[in-house]
Amino acid sequence: MLGSTAALAGSLLISIFSYWLFPLSFGLAFLIFLFGFIGNVIDTIIGAFYQLVYICQKCGIETEKKEHCHIQTTRIKGSPLVDNDMVNFLSGVLSAMLAILVIQLTS
Repeated sequence: MLGSTAALAGSLLISIFSYWLFPLSFGLAFLIFLFGFIGNVIDTIIGAFYQLVYICQKCGIETEKKEHCHIQTTRIKGSPLVDNDMVNFLSGVLSAMLAILVIQLTS
């Protein structure tokens, strides 16, 4: 709940500053807010189901790193190509594509 509230607040803050700094309509500022939050939701879903997660055999901590405690970690879940950077990239691209689609369909 805390993360979702922070994501909503962050999206709202970015859309308010965008509206204030640039000549945007209220509707476009709302789309920035909406798809900023949707990007966060997409990030959460892709991260939960596809992001690589390793476990350190020495200390037992789950990590995103291939090495921890100076030893090789063991993959416990996730797709080999989907690290944290890929999750961030995909969530940004997908939310931007959805926003473009909505703008095109409503214009």
